[in-house]
Amino acid sequence: MKKFKHHHLPGFLFFAVCIVFLGSMLYYLFLGATGKTDSSWTATAHAAPQPPAALAPGDHITLQAGQAKQIGQVKLVYRGVQRNKLSFDVYLLALDPHYPYQHTFDLKTARSGFQVGRHTLQLLSARKSWTKIKWLATADS
Repeated sequence: MKKFKHHHLPGFLFFAVCIVFLGSMLYYLFLGATGKTDSSWTATAHAAPQPPAALAPGDHITLQAGQAKQIGQVKLVYRGVQRNKLSFDVYLLALDPHYPYQHTFDLKTARSGFQVGRHTLQLLSARKSWTKIKWLATADS
């Protein structure tokens, strides 16, 4: 009988690992994939995110530059302050939700109130990277 030679050992180990791997794959394919899943994990993993709380007239709204907030049927995106003017992109969701209408307001007049769609807003404070506004009222249609 032949003696086992040490230079055959790497080939033998490779062949053994391949056989174990192939056997594991076949076992999983035919028997392992039929097990039950933990329903508590899947319920947690697939839970829908909670929508943000709805805004109402009288609320204070803080916006960072580039951040959007929905006020009624209008979505505001704050663009910053440039040359003493407050800049917003306004999306009219009922009319055209994909097209931004650019609005600029003088800072002095915005502090006394300004109109965006049917909504009256008032500037409380503004910086280049954020603003704080108050939703005063909504005009009835």
